[in-house]
Amino acid sequence: MRTRKTILFFILFLIAIETIFYLSIEHFNKVKIEKIKNSQIEKLSSELNIILNFNQKFATMIVDEILYQEKIKNLLKNLNSANETVKNRTRNELLNNLYSTYNRLVQHDFRQLHFHDKYGNSFLRFHSPQNYGDNLLEVRATVKKANETKKPQFGFEEGKVQNGFRNVFPIIIDNEFYGTVELSNSFNAMHHFLHKTYPYEYKLIISKDYVNKRAFKQIAERYYIGSSVSDKFYEEKIKECEIEAIDKKTVSLIDAKIKENFSQKLDSFEAFVEDFKIKNEWYLVTFLPIFDFDQSINTYVLSYSKNSIINDTKQEGFSLFITLNLILSLLIILYILRVNYIQKNIFIKKAYTDTLTKLFNRSKFNVDLDKIIKEKRFCEYSVIMYDIDFFKKVNDTYGHDIGDIVLQEFSDVTKKAIRTTDLVYRWGGEEFIAIIESNSKENLILVAEKMRVDVENFNFTKIGKLTSSFGIAIPKKDDTKDSLLKRADDNLYKAKQTGRNKVVI
Repeated sequence: MRTRKTILFFILFLIAIETIFYLSIEHFNKVKIEKIKNSQIEKLSSELNIILNFNQKFATMIVDEILYQEKIKNLLKNLNSANETVKNRTRNELLNNLYSTYNRLVQHDFRQLHFHDKYGNSFLRFHSPQNYGDNLLEVRATVKKANETKKPQFGFEEGKVQNGFRNVFPIIIDNEFYGTVELSNSFNAMHHFLHKTYPYEYKLIISKDYVNKRAFKQIAERYYIGSSVSDKFYEEKIKECEIEAIDKKTVSLIDAKIKENFSQKLDSFEAFVEDFKIKNEWYLVTFLPIFDFDQSINTYVLSYSKNSIINDTKQEGFSLFITLNLILSLLIILYILRVNYIQKNIFIKKAYTDTLTKLFNRSKFNVDLDKIIKEKRFCEYSVIMYDIDFFKKVNDTYGHDIGDIVLQEFSDVTKKAIRTTDLVYRWGGEEFIAIIESNSKENLILVAEKMRVDVENFNFTKIGKLTSSFGIAIPKKDDTKDSLLKRADDNLYKAKQTGRNKVVI
């Protein structure tokens, strides 16, 4: 009788332990899957932000070059003329003077070059010259904000002809405001860049209601097709890519499942991740909502990746529950934690590494400098900000592939020029920054000069000789991270403005 009670107690104890173990594994899986989904969302968001930041800087340089031309300045003074003949002549002359520039921009996947008068009326759309005169202030928040603030504005918007990641700049000539000019990037450009960098498929979907309220009716069909994931969305047409990470048939099958199971979830305009099994392979789809400039959300960017991590996580939990006893379960949990720790370190390393140059990236710079500040060693370090002189000409003349090689070689040359204890980061585009463990002006000049000379003496692939400019900032007593970086950036700007190929401190 006692043996039976012992057995019964032991059985009940095992049931209780197994129940606790099962619930623990279920909870563990749920948390882990949520972390996986969040990491996918953060990754896609980071990828888009890197491209957008680069495009904004690039657009700023291009518009500056356009507005710097005296002939263009004189033409733009006619934007608000009351004489229609003068305005029509101005449109034609702007087209004649800038159309070749616009065509080159289109080849680099810029979508729109668009001038507006100071009242927010469309003056000249290079992508649709016959459509002008309509007022944009009610439908284009970027234009309205640029008019109000007389400052550049950046953000995503649907327009009357096309959507775009907008870069809108005020036209100010001799301290007088004449209107605004827009140079927009298409999702197509981002799609191709992402596609070449990551083994994923991407698409942009946008609310039909949103498009139909804003775009010219006859224009929408030219740039959109009905979305295969929801009847409430359009999908932007994109050019074919040479690389196909996931074949179109598989993407269509995934889209059919999205439409069947998650079409209503899209109405929330919140970020989410789902996994799908197609022909015994698992795929992850990340849905990232894109904020409009006015902070409304009407658009998603979707990324499709071949990835079984969520399903593997579910199966892992089930397998543990079926096959392991309590002691083995505890050992496996420790092992999983260890694996998770290793995977996390690998993820962090990837997140902090620039994929092109293999240097640390801007995020890692902020982490390292914050750590130095936290350890109260801020005054022991200085920063050197530097970049390649006339790098835009390299891309324009030799193409972005050679430009990428130049960036890699430039990174290697400058990194080898400094001590292994000093740290080098890619700041963005052709800009780099180094944290130097020194606050000696003489020593820092020697370090920067060595980097500058090594670059000047290096023969870059297909380019030959290039030069670089440097801005040094030594921390002062009342400095913050931002003020230190601004001073380094200002000094780099001085080096650029005073002849380039020099060090300014």
